[in-house]
Amino acid sequence: MNVIINPSGTAGFSFKGLHNYCAHDKEGNTSERVEWMSARNLAASPKHAYKIMIATAAAQNQLKRSAGVRVGRHAENGEVMHIVMSFDQDEPHDRETMETAADQLLSRLGKDPTKRGGKGATIRQMADEHQAVLYAHTDTKNPHVHIMLNVVHPKHGRRLPTSNDQLKASRWALGFSKEHGTAHKTPAREENMAARDRGEYVKAERRKSRKAYEEEKALAQASNDNDRLKTFLANQKHKDAALYEQGRVLAAKQQQRSADIEKRFEDRKVQADRAMKKRINQAKATIREEFRPQFRDLKTQQAAERKTFEALEASFFGRTKNALKTVRSAFDKQDTGLISRSFRVLSNAGERKTYFERGQERALRALEKQRSSKIELAIKDAKVERKDSHSNAGKQLIQESASAEQKTSAEIGQHKADWKQRALDRKSDFTEFQQLERAKPAIGGDFVRAQMTDEYFKDLERRVGLGEDFNDTSQTPAEEQDNERDDGQERS
Repeated sequence: MNVIINPSGTAGFSFKGLHNYCAHDKEGNTSERVEWMSARNLAASPKHAYKIMIATAAAQNQLKRSAGVRVGRHAENGEVMHIVMSFDQDEPHDRETMETAADQLLSRLGKDPTKRGGKGATIRQMADEHQAVLYAHTDTKNPHVHIMLNVVHPKHGRRLPTSNDQLKASRWALGFSKEHGTAHKTPAREENMAARDRGEYVKAERRKSRKAYEEEKALAQASNDNDRLKTFLANQKHKDAALYEQGRVLAAKQQQRSADIEKRFEDRKVQADRAMKKRINQAKATIREEFRPQFRDLKTQQAAERKTFEALEASFFGRTKNALKTVRSAFDKQDTGLISRSFRVLSNAGERKTYFERGQERALRALEKQRSSKIELAIKDAKVERKDSHSNAGKQLIQESASAEQKTSAEIGQHKADWKQRALDRKSDFTEFQQLERAKPAIGGDFVRAQMTDEYFKDLERRVGLGEDFNDTSQTPAEEQDNERDDGQERS
């Protein structure tokens, strides 16, 4: 069993286009290669299911709003996931087995917070909940099933989590192969999985594109020297690997650049917060020091007032004077029930002392309030300054991000140009190799091939490079050698 997710590299945008490819033959409108079709989570027939899938994808934001899900940014990848399940010839491939295998695979893709690999997931969302159409093909030696999957959930509009989906599919395919006794045909896959289970980082070999596969297939048919072909393809693979590595280094560089910009932004905000706290602490210390003499004078004044109050309490006239001061204080503060309170103050020493102490407390609180108001004003100014600093940090973030985006765009453009040039070079190399192979004599057998000298092949390459015509009927060195050998046999 072999599973490929998104053979083109990413999710596509056309349900109709993928349906037309899977539901028909490669040439024309016939569908002889399609053995059967089947739909999942769709009321429509498989032939028309893609129309429902188009409508579901278009209503993604509406479905989210109806389900109370926040509508985010539009995803860069499309909504059409293409999955290919290829069965080995020694594995059962009746319809029931193939449909069951497809359902099992879909139940493994996605995220489930209760299972392994569901880290970060808040709800279960697996591919078996999404709309899908299965197409069984019989046009190759290995029967296979194409799955067209809508990554937009038909109920709440969330996109299917697709992180590590190829790894999940490979792990399931390995289990399927073990179950049917075909795992020995892909030993590298089992070794890689075992290494991953041990915590090792393993990157599988990059899958060839369809175009590259067809080119190499044509090259193999044209070549009559397997060793030379292997060396040539290895050299081409090495050149491709160098560009792939360049792309990985470039991506890491761009990611680090973005991380550095974000870190500088966060650092500026942290510095602004620290500056605010420092300014507030300094303001508090300054204001407290400023009010310290006033609190000292107030305490001295209140201590004298307390001493006078206690001295007056020793005589009738003194108590009356204290009572009048207390009543006047109450009147100044517009106390309610002034008459009843005045009587209690005149007749009760405890009431007089209580009101006297409350008056001193009010004076102390008034001074504290004055100090606190000044501190609050300083805090407000510090917060305004921090807000301005945060705003400036945001502007710097935007400027640096824009500059980084330009650099990234230029780097990506250059890397794409490098790949285009690589494609041209690859095409040129393939053409030259094919010309050389056609020009070479049709030699067969290791013994005869061993008789061909290195000088002959070098001269042949030189002549191919000069564009010489090899369609003449003159004898090649191989034919001359064969004639000499035949003549020798006749003479012997």
